[in-house]
Amino acid sequence: VKWAIEKHNGAPHHLKWNAQASGLSELRESASDIINSWRMPRKVYHKPSWSWEQIELTIKDLYSNKELNSTQRKALEEAIKFQKLYERQYNIKY
Repeated sequence: VKWAIEKHNGAPHHLKWNAQASGLSELRESASDIINSWRMPRKVYHKPSWSWEQIELTIKDLYSNKELNSTQRKALEEAIKFQKLYERQYNIKY
């Protein structure tokens, strides 16, 4: 499993996330990937699902510490809406 995750981390949307010139539309896939990974329990890493409160606090902290720019923050906030809708639509409980 770890080799698949490593391969995934080399995907183009990861490169776009770290590119300063990326706009909101270019960051949407990355942001969805990040929110989804925070929400999903990851047994291979012994990582439980994050609560929405933990996710929102993490985004706030990363932005405050200048680890996220305003476009990245906005992309993550938009991705939260879609992830919540997806979980509700498919009755997913973490």
